[in-house]
Amino acid sequence: MHTPISSSQGGVLALALLLALTCMASPLSAQTAPERQAQVWAATCMSCHGTGGAASGVSRPLQGMPADEMLAKLMAFRSGATPSTIMRKHVLGYNESELRAIAQAMSAWGAGGAPR
Repeated sequence: MHTPISSSQGGVLALALLLALTCMASPLSAQTAPERQAQVWAATCMSCHGTGGAASGVSRPLQGMPADEMLAKLMAFRSGATPSTIMRKHVLGYNESELRAIAQAMSAWGAGGAPR
C-alpha cells in the first residue's frame, strides 16, 4: 500500500533530486573542492564587473584577462601600489594563493565571458 508523503518530506525529496541532477549535469562536478571554492570567490566579482567579467558602466572589464595579469593587478591593489576605492578592501580578505586561484578561475571565463 502507498504511504502518502507529507509536503515537507516532498519538498526535501524534490530539493535532494534537484541537487543531485544539478551536480551530475554541472561541469563543476568534475572540479576539485579548491577549484569550486575559487569559482565561488570569483563569482562575487561579477556583482561589480558584470557576468563573466563583461563589465558595463564604471567597473573595468575582466573578461579574457590572463591569470598572471589579473594576479598582478590584484596584488597591486593588495599592496596599495594601485589606488582604489573598494578593491583594496576586497583583496585584503585573501592571501596570495587564494588570489592566484581567483585569477585562474576568472581567466577561465575566457573572451566569451561565461565560466567554462
